[in-house]
Formats: sequence, structure tokens, C-alpha cells
Amino acid sequence: RKTRLARNMSRMQRLFPKEYQFLPPTWVLPDDIGDLEKQFGDSTESKVIYITKPDHLCQGKGIFMTTDLERLRKCTAECREKDQTAVVQRYIMRPLLIEGFKFDLRLYFLVCGKLPEGGGLDLRMFLFRDGLVRLCTTQYSPPTQETMNQRCMHLTNYAVNKNSKNFALTEDDESGSKRSLRWFMNSVEEEHGEKERRKLWLKLMGLCVKTVLTVQPTLESEYAGTFPRDLAGGQMGCRCFEILGIDVMLDQKRKPYLIEVNHLPSFTTDAPLDADIKRRLVEQTMDITCG
Repeated sequence: RKTRLARNMSRMQRLFPKEYQFLPPTWVLPDDIGDLEKQFGDSTESKVIYITKPDHLCQGKGIFMTTDLERLRKCTAECREKDQTAVVQRYIMRPLLIEGFKFDLRLYFLVCGKLPEGGGLDLRMFLFRDGLVRLCTTQYSPPTQETMNQRCMHLTNYAVNKNSKNFALTEDDESGSKRSLRWFMNSVEEEHGEKERRKLWLKLMGLCVKTVLTVQPTLESEYAGTFPRDLAGGQMGCRCFEILGIDVMLDQKRKPYLIEVNHLPSFTTDAPLDADIKRRLVEQTMDITCG
């Protein structure tokens, strides 16, 4: 859930402010409306743009952008009335672009673990060296009141852009509206050098690890409550695993920001690129967890 992620991140930001700077300023409605109102000062219109995402919806449904406090108050009232929640974030105004288009990265992060002899949960985490680059289908310009509702300009969700007349599906991994993470990292190296590529990769790895660490106590509790005690002295190995789809956006300085974590990432193969990446992902996951 988006709200659970936001609250876990908020807690870690208070404890480790320097280590958890990869989430845009975030509020959960209706609980945080008071603090959000303070961001507006004495005005009901903000120079900052906020993006609001309903917690119970996915694939870009229900998302809206606004500078209007009254609209956020209305969203808060609806959340209370329907016993729902929504996440509000400061919109990233200067994203890194590919050929003029906004994009995000779908990272695949394998989380597994075993019970060590001393108790607790020994987490083992692996970041797949490939993934998806998902582009918008309308060229980006900083949002204004006139362009704020252009979803194919501002939302990178595949479900939003795949129906656009500008969506381009190609046979290779280096063109079109969906490309490979491997291609993107190679492009970073070609343009900025191997050192910058490695620097970015380490940032992405750190973001994924720190994100999972926010829920480690919960994972330990659920693991211990689900599986019987390991009487083999830790020799049973991994008894469960999960592939997370972690969505990341980069700003113009290539600083990564966490957008969302999907515990049930899509394994649909709408294109040869999907089939190739997801096949290798599953094969390597099986090798690590069951090999």
C-alpha cells in the first residue's frame, strides 16, 4: 500500500535523515492534512505542484495534480467519508528526460531470507541487472494550469501510455516507449563515463536496500509466524522469496527518487522486450532461490 510505504519512510527519515532523502516530501490524507495546509501559508494556492495518488487504486487511476488547497481539502473529506487514504507528494519538476520525454525505471528486486542460528531473519537481497525504462508519450514541459491534466506528459504508468496514439512499440530495447534498463545504463556510461554509471547503480542499489529495511521488523515477525522452526541448524536455506517491482525516477542531476513499490509486479509480456527481460528475471530468481 502507498500509505504504509509513506509512513514507514517518514519514520526512517526522522531516524536517519541523511540516508533517506530519496523520497519526495510526502503526506498521507486524511491524517496529514493539517501539516499539508501549513505548506500553503496564508494562501490557498501554491507555487509548488502536488501529485495525489489514491491508496486503493493502481495503473494511474485517480491520480491528479494540483496547486489548489481546496481540492486537497475536498480529497481529504472524500477519504474520510469513504474510509480511504491517499498519498500526496511534491511533484518532481525537473526530471531527467530521454529525447524530451519523461520516464521512470522499473527495477526488479529479489528479497529472500533464512533464519540464522541466533534467531531473527537474515535477509538476502539482489538487484536484477536489467529492467524496464517506461517513457511518457507526450513531450515534457514543466506543468502549468493548462498542461497539468495531460496524463501522457506527466504519468509514466504503462497502463496510461499504452493507449496513446504516440505509443511506440519496437522490436529492439533501445527505441520506442519501452526500453531496457541495460540500454539506459549503457547510455549513461557513453555520455558521462563508467564512473558515473557505477555511481548511479550504487545509488539505485542503496535505494532498494534501504526501502526494504523499513519493513524488516514486519518481515521477521511474519516469517517467524508463518514457517515452523528450522530444526536443521540453518541448513534449510531460503523458504520464501518475493520479487518487488521498485519504480524510480531521476531528476536532472540523476538523483534517484522512489516513486512506488509493487509487491505484485506485472509479468505480462506485451512485447518481445518484456518476454526477454522477465524470462531472464524468473530464471535467475529460480537459480538463486532453488538452485
